[in-house]
Amino acid sequence: MDLSQDILAALTPEDKQELEIWEELLASRGYDLLVRFLTGNAESVAAIIENANNWDQYVYARGSRDALNLVLNLEEILAARLTQTAEENVEVAEDPTLDQEFDEISVNLGL
Repeated sequence: MDLSQDILAALTPEDKQELEIWEELLASRGYDLLVRFLTGNAESVAAIIENANNWDQYVYARGSRDALNLVLNLEEILAARLTQTAEENVEVAEDPTLDQEFDEISVNLGL
């Protein structure tokens, strides 16, 4: 996963540990095999979507495509999530009051 040094520096030790686990998975031969297998399935699902015989088949194929895309785009999804986490960590470091949990009702009512 390609994350900038600024993002890595803003991650907590727990975030970095999670990143290390994800990187091990993404670098594994098993994950590579899984991606190749699912890529083949994604192509056949795309054909079903384009040539569905009925609405149910179309909806089922779209759901399958979405599930496949979740795994096939896992690296990008994780990078975006970790980038967002790093940005939130920087914001909290700059303004520690952002880390406080507020009761939404009390805040809205001014209590």
